[in-house]
Amino acid sequence: MILIDQPKLALRKIIPFLFIILLSHGIAYSQMFYLRDSIEVVRLEKELANSTGTNKINIENQIAAIIVNYDPERSFSLSQATLAASEEFSYPVGKAFALSNIGFYYFLQSEFIKAFQYQTQAYGIAQSLNIPELSMLIYERMGYIYYFSKADEQQIINHYEEARKYHDEVGNKNMAASMLVIIGGGAFRIGNYQVALDYFNRFLRYTSNMEPPRLEKLIVAYSMGDIYFQWREMDKAIELYKSSLALMDFNFVEEMALNANVFLKIGDYYLAANQPDSAMIFINKCYQQCKAIHYTRGEMKACIKLGMFYKSRGEYEKSISNYEEATRLGYIIDSTGLLFNDAHFNKFIDVTDETWMSSPTAYRKFHGKLGILEGLTNLMELYQITNHQDKALKIIDSTLTIKDEILKFQNRTELMELKLKYESENKEQKIELLARENEIQKRKTHQTRLLLFSFLGFLILILLIGILYIRQNRIKSSQKNMQLQQKLLRSQMNPHFIFNSLASIQNSIINEEPEKASTYLARFSKLMRNILDSSVDEFIPLEQEISTIENYLSLQKIRFPEKFDYSISMDETLDPTEIHIPPMLAQPFIENAIEHGFRNKETTGHIQISIYHEKGNIMYTIEDDGIGRARAQETSIKLDNNYKSLATQITRERIAVINKKLKQKISLEIIDLKDEAGIGVGTKVVFRLPGKL
Repeated sequence: MILIDQPKLALRKIIPFLFIILLSHGIAYSQMFYLRDSIEVVRLEKELANSTGTNKINIENQIAAIIVNYDPERSFSLSQATLAASEEFSYPVGKAFALSNIGFYYFLQSEFIKAFQYQTQAYGIAQSLNIPELSMLIYERMGYIYYFSKADEQQIINHYEEARKYHDEVGNKNMAASMLVIIGGGAFRIGNYQVALDYFNRFLRYTSNMEPPRLEKLIVAYSMGDIYFQWREMDKAIELYKSSLALMDFNFVEEMALNANVFLKIGDYYLAANQPDSAMIFINKCYQQCKAIHYTRGEMKACIKLGMFYKSRGEYEKSISNYEEATRLGYIIDSTGLLFNDAHFNKFIDVTDETWMSSPTAYRKFHGKLGILEGLTNLMELYQITNHQDKALKIIDSTLTIKDEILKFQNRTELMELKLKYESENKEQKIELLARENEIQKRKTHQTRLLLFSFLGFLILILLIGILYIRQNRIKSSQKNMQLQQKLLRSQMNPHFIFNSLASIQNSIINEEPEKASTYLARFSKLMRNILDSSVDEFIPLEQEISTIENYLSLQKIRFPEKFDYSISMDETLDPTEIHIPPMLAQPFIENAIEHGFRNKETTGHIQISIYHEKGNIMYTIEDDGIGRARAQETSIKLDNNYKSLATQITRERIAVINKKLKQKISLEIIDLKDEAGIGVGTKVVFRLPGKL
């Protein structure tokens, strides 16, 4: 039987628990919460045995909310059951809570769109029931989505600022203080360090006359140290790190992990201060402490730092050992999605750096992938230095695979962020329209015919605003798609060059030319590092582009020692560190000159690369004295009837996409050089770039 006052009765029972959940969500699901929550689950399960109807729904929702971080699949199953039961009993409180729990489950699976949709449904029900405690729980969970997706960075601050105001108004000072810490963390995560520092200082002022939780004071001190570390104000950073050490309770695993991370930061400080012995003491302390608590991510970071240290000192075997261990640990994180590789600790989270909250599995795996890439790229170089070419060759495929996985994750995340931003804006628009419609409905019963005309005019205005709003969203979506398209085009160019380079290494090995293969592999590993560094950026410094081209030409010179020579000249007035250009512009045309322009040329060819100022523009030219495009095309078609050069087409498409976002455009001109008899004697490619990009 359904009682009319059922939601109110249920509300009185569920409010104390909602405050517990809000407190648990404040900063992190740490070991202290895990122990407390485990006891609470046992108590609730005893109550569940004798419960029926809406009371059973309430208890199951509470259990699902507690265990979602520790046993997400059971939480999801329970929430689906309570959602169905709430529908059967026409119980909106239970439905809203179940929808929010399901949404949080999807958040942990990195399915942000589904998570947002479920939380939006739950929030609408909670608002209609006027349950502020449940509304705030849902609102803060929506903040989690913005926190990790970065779909709309301002929403991180908006959501938690709204929650802070609510907790402050109802006198829940500890939760209001927690919101300041989370907002500061959100600003830090998106790189807005000054805003982050302002919020952390607001926390210190707000809590000056109260005693906030020790963990929050610890995180604030540590995080402020991180901000000054980013700003390279090392003395302030070290002072704050040391103050955080004094706040730590080493009975808790996460705080031991945080302590290890402080050791690593202090080690960085001593490295920067050119005190390697002190640095090694702290880096080794970090490693040993991480190893003792099976903190995989901390071990991985320490091994990378040790590998870097030994590499800089020429102790290559030690460097290799540490990079190999870092790579192994990275694969563990990537395969399990766990930051602690121990059955007792793997439910805990990492409270170091920006990950103070329950983070999605894919986000944790991404940290593992980054560690793998760092390890493999350095190992490829170190194996070559130590004459282990066979090992270097074996990890090339793994390096390319992990780099591809990272790019796919970034592209997938970017697309998901775009969709989530659309969902968010659509939700806000619906809420705004619904509020206006309710207001209009109230006025209709009290207004005259004049108000009716005003109402019609108001609707027209709303329609115009809606049209402009939708049009603006489409423009934003189009710009985002352009960025994705540009990255796709650039990723299509790199594999073409990599394939040719690997083929050359293979030929040298087959022809039993070990010295040539060794030299080629050394240069190739350096070039690969440049390509990996530049492939995720739209623009790179001119200095980096020149370095990449020099490496590339040196590699081709090894393949064709008598075929061509080259020279690179640059206007002395240009600063290659300040000028930025799209990466790998010249490489396709240099490759065409070598592969096709000089193929049938009897004398040694020459490639001249020039960079200079002209009328406020940067001129970037590639000139060769090959056989010309027409004869090269004829020769290529004879060798392969299906031959079709894509270099020019892809480059023009890249420039077209870039130009849509630039006021001053980039232009490309290809000039066929001919002698007096009209016979092709080379090709000149001219890029005209704006003075500032």
